[in-house]
Amino acid sequence: MVGFTRQEYLRELEVFKRINEAPETHRFLSTLKMSWEDLAQDRIFFVMDLYPTELLSVLAGGMPITMRDRELYCRELICAVTALRDLGIIHRDIKPGNVLIDVHGRAVLSDFGSAINVLSDSEDDFEYWKCYDSVGTPAYMAPEVAAVNVTVTGYRPCADIWSLGLVFLEIFGNFSGPYFPVTTIEAIRTQHAKLDPIEGLDVKQVPLLELPPGLMVMLEMMLRYHQEERFTVQDLYLMYQSYMYDSEASPAKVAHDWKPAIVSPQAADDSDVTELLSFRGFAKTMPLAPEEPAELEYRAPRMFE
Repeated sequence: MVGFTRQEYLRELEVFKRINEAPETHRFLSTLKMSWEDLAQDRIFFVMDLYPTELLSVLAGGMPITMRDRELYCRELICAVTALRDLGIIHRDIKPGNVLIDVHGRAVLSDFGSAINVLSDSEDDFEYWKCYDSVGTPAYMAPEVAAVNVTVTGYRPCADIWSLGLVFLEIFGNFSGPYFPVTTIEAIRTQHAKLDPIEGLDVKQVPLLELPPGLMVMLEMMLRYHQEERFTVQDLYLMYQSYMYDSEASPAKVAHDWKPAIVSPQAADDSDVTELLSFRGFAKTMPLAPEEPAELEYRAPRMFE
């Protein structure tokens, strides 16, 4: 369990459970099929769908994605963060490496290891919820997330919108890699200090391919420096409906021009699968420990019926 604590895995499991209970979101969000813990090996297992590739590899590999595909990626990711908002979830680590591409070429937001469930009574409460820890990948952190005094000032869910705006820049960017080529919080703070403290990132100065109608204005609002002036998830979705939504060309209906090659994994023996799904050999043979392995035993509803 290197990298994450057991409590963090439990938190991610709770996020997955909330997503799994909302099948209408599964078109845009990755789901968990089952999970369990092996205390003897000090391992936690999450079983999810296998995807051919992720957006990071697609962009870095120079795949022949069309302008139409790029716009569809943006539409699909707007729908993904809207689905998370509707479920009361803040992702906190949106980046190309956490965007999977399915067999149809569609973008699916994944990796909820940094995500949290927000307890709120309304959408307005969600937008004003605050977190107080620096979480995520430095190159995609919003200024308020990377701030030195984040434990005091905190940040809102619209930090996800900043990260998503940077992903959109990469999708339409005439450059390679992240817009901010940094790997540490100290380095991203230095980059943030160079931005206009009012307007934020000047999108007009970024070398971009031709943008779809409305996307330039959308990006400018997604990449405002101060979170109070930045688009919320609701603002983003409303603008998407005004400028990018087409009922005949919605993300749920339109096929991508480019689709990844599919490499089939080696099939497991039926007896191995049966043993796996039973959890046999785990909970009953664990050494004495303060952890309770049953906490991490989970099967998605109706998954194996």
